[in-house]
Amino acid sequence: MPATAALIGSRIRTTIYMDIAQSTGHQTRGLGTQIYNIATAVEPDLLKYQDRERFPSLRLINRRGDLSAPSPKGWLSHLKLIKSLFEILPTPADGLHTFSKELLTMRYISYLLALAARALAEPSPNPYPQFGFGGLNQMTMLRFGCANIVIDRIDPLVNPGQVPSPHIHQIVGGNAFNVTMPTDDVAEHATCTSCAFADDFSNYWTANLYFRARNGSYKRVPQGGHAYQFGDRFSTQTQGGILVYYVSAQPGRITAFKPGFRMLVGDPNMRSRSDTRLRRQNCYRCYTGPNFGGDVGAPCMDPAVDTEALPNKPCPGGIRSNIAFPTCWDGKNLDTPNHQDHVAYPVNGPADFLSLGGNCPSTHPVRIPQLMYEVVWDTTQFNDRSLWPEDGSQPFVLSTGDPTGLGQHGDYVFGWKGDSLQRAMDTAGCFGAQCANLRTQSIEEARRCTVKQAAREDYDKWLDKLPGVEM
Repeated sequence: MPATAALIGSRIRTTIYMDIAQSTGHQTRGLGTQIYNIATAVEPDLLKYQDRERFPSLRLINRRGDLSAPSPKGWLSHLKLIKSLFEILPTPADGLHTFSKELLTMRYISYLLALAARALAEPSPNPYPQFGFGGLNQMTMLRFGCANIVIDRIDPLVNPGQVPSPHIHQIVGGNAFNVTMPTDDVAEHATCTSCAFADDFSNYWTANLYFRARNGSYKRVPQGGHAYQFGDRFSTQTQGGILVYYVSAQPGRITAFKPGFRMLVGDPNMRSRSDTRLRRQNCYRCYTGPNFGGDVGAPCMDPAVDTEALPNKPCPGGIRSNIAFPTCWDGKNLDTPNHQDHVAYPVNGPADFLSLGGNCPSTHPVRIPQLMYEVVWDTTQFNDRSLWPEDGSQPFVLSTGDPTGLGQHGDYVFGWKGDSLQRAMDTAGCFGAQCANLRTQSIEEARRCTVKQAAREDYDKWLDKLPGVEM
């Protein structure tokens, strides 16, 4: 390991002996995010040094902080950036940062260095043994943003032809979305999409979130953008919408959805559950501060940071919702009457994020991509507890009338053009919003793709009651 020792120097070499297992539990969402977190952990000092141009190499952190594969060459680049960061990190005696910031930085760097040492020592590293596959270069995760095409009270999957439907949704994707949608290839009917991938004409939609004031009135909670990862600026500029994930844990062995495929996950009528364990299917993250504070670890896996019910306290950085879909298909039906029976989770339950999970049931033997939605709600303007209900209960309610959050759900209509999604799922090592030479578009083009509102209601004013819902 002489190459590693020469890079990290005597000051940072000691951090390798930190508790790597503990650090692993806090990092599964992308190493680029953690490089960014390292920088922002000491942001005031880092920016000051950058302004003085003492360490211009640090400007590369945001551009080069994202690894597509843990090759030795890639890790060496990472280590050089980390080494530069350590050169400007002030010591506690300098009085420029707190002890907690130093601990945070040390934890992330200790984890990165341990993985780097493994990458340099092994020809085929597996930095995530808990996932059960051979490393990031042997899987693919598409992560891309889609702006809203409309906020509307229609649901062509559950309530086709009905205007208005029982509750409102936020809808993203192709402009073929309508009160009733064709059951053949949606990509042949759409002319534009609000998603980063220009050939993705699918539609994705979820319930909205409302704030219920002490006087009983309701206000729709605005959506936020998404965290910067994998060099993807598009997703940070969607001004709401949905962040979409497609994971192929075994490239070449995952079957992409077929034209006409549809599914629904979650039960909008659920308000309680005897089993309160985190099921890795639907969860909320209470951001601890601005800029997606507390955005560490994969969603729906750690009950210390994620809950299946809406958070019961003010969230300084807003609330994130994640919805994970089943990963097994019966191989025959593109849809079923309840939009759920043709898909299933593995026999031992929903898989960990980025994981293949257990075996598919014999009735649903075909592995399909791990699809997940992510929605960010900017609840910060409602954090004043004097506005909350007098009994102190949390004030947010889904547009279904659900004050628990257990009824969060997601609807999906497949609409990728041709074999574009299959090509991506067959390609190993893709992360973010680029893969397999798939066409992408600018955020300006995406925002121009919209659909006319069918129910024609004003959803953004203060309301006496939820649209279509009797509380």
